[in-house]
Amino acid sequence: MTGDSGANARLELGRLAGVLRALVLIVSAGYIALYAVLACLRLRYPFELEWLEGASVDHVRTILAGRPLYARPSLTFIPLTYTPAYFYLGAALSKIIGVGFLPLRLISMASSAGVLAITARLVSRETANAQAGLLAAGLFAAMFGWTGGWLDLARTDSLFLLLTMLAVYILRWRSSTTAMIGAGLLITLSFLTKQTGLIIAIPLGLWCALQGWRPFLAFAGTVVIGIAGSTLWLNHIFDGWYVYYLYAVPRQHPVALQSLVGFWRYDLGAPLPAAFVGSTIYLLWSLWSGDRRAAIFYSLVGAAFFGGAWVSRLHSLSFINVVLPAYLATAIVFGIAVHGSARIAAARLSPHGQRWMAVVVQGVCLLQLIRLGYSPRSFVPTAQDVSTGQQLLKRIAETPGEVFVPSHGYLPALAGKGTFAHGVVIADVIRGGQTSVEKAMAAELDDALKRHRFAAVIMTEPPNPVRAWLPIEDYYRPHARVVDVRSRFWRPEVWYVPK
Repeated sequence: MTGDSGANARLELGRLAGVLRALVLIVSAGYIALYAVLACLRLRYPFELEWLEGASVDHVRTILAGRPLYARPSLTFIPLTYTPAYFYLGAALSKIIGVGFLPLRLISMASSAGVLAITARLVSRETANAQAGLLAAGLFAAMFGWTGGWLDLARTDSLFLLLTMLAVYILRWRSSTTAMIGAGLLITLSFLTKQTGLIIAIPLGLWCALQGWRPFLAFAGTVVIGIAGSTLWLNHIFDGWYVYYLYAVPRQHPVALQSLVGFWRYDLGAPLPAAFVGSTIYLLWSLWSGDRRAAIFYSLVGAAFFGGAWVSRLHSLSFINVVLPAYLATAIVFGIAVHGSARIAAARLSPHGQRWMAVVVQGVCLLQLIRLGYSPRSFVPTAQDVSTGQQLLKRIAETPGEVFVPSHGYLPALAGKGTFAHGVVIADVIRGGQTSVEKAMAAELDDALKRHRFAAVIMTEPPNPVRAWLPIEDYYRPHARVVDVRSRFWRPEVWYVPK
């Protein structure tokens, strides 16, 4: 009787572990499929999905118009403090299918699909287990909701992650000189997409050094020549303004000291408590008594991705998108750790203990995935969102004279009017205020507002974080609310007229 009861208990425990494992795989695949569907539904939305998407389109228009992307800041145009690869790639695609959000979102969609595929392949190959790869990719896809729907946006992040992940994959499985040069070129391209690539290159270079002096020289030499050479060249053709925007402007901004701890407590601990803790424990165990070579590699990849994310998060007014590399590294190591836990249990526990271990691990995985659940409906623009944008465009088009829309600088172009720099980049320049360049920009803005250059100004309500550097209300007064809805894609907008 006792033996039968024990056998039944073991059987039930094994079944429970199997059910949990199946649920984890279903939910992981579900997050990937959900992202694919949402990205397709959002692709052709004619207005911004996020308030800096329009600035990316303005960059493409500037390039196609033959104007320099990096030049003295003016009210007409100021570039984002990013390297230019994404915008030039977007301009090339825009020549084929037209200027707008579509070509830029297509690049991000293709890039994010590539990131998910490489993540799944990397973890599957590392563990010889396709389920581990699916878990890692699914966990990262689940971060779409936590980051406010970022992976498909007309922003640089997805292309940056794709280039970086390609380099990581090569470095894990190849050590030839040709492979190291290829990885170095990819890291250079990642830097030219987003300068966080420079931080990521350092731990990856250390990995190459551990493989020998030839791999290190091939990788590091390529990265140094690529980044230094491209910086000197681009700074030359843009008359010194390239370095100004990439380094001088960010250097003048204060450090977000709250992110020293907040990065770990809120950005990581809140969405990924089990994955972050579990991955950390697994890496430490592997460094102590497991596969040290693999553990060292993924520890350095973690240092690269977490270091890049943390440094970026310390920049004042940064947003959750800069944490994406840390989320990706966590997903990768967690997928490996979940598979590795079964191997550890098989070596150290009895069959009964192994079944309990499987139940606990798969249960934790499922809870972690559930923690990241979100409402898909809120990420898809509605007919009301489209109508709101069309009505606002009509109001802008019917207004005689120029209209300044700091939060949506692309809108006047759609209404047949001239565009102006986005409020974020205007504030980025002005709030430094250390040189004559920043002071001249502040004076130009103040003069334009004082002389009532604009027939109207449209500002979001309540004020956004950059409002303090835009003295709109010194010279203009609120006249009417022109957007009265609140959704993920619109906030109330107030029409200001000259005082």
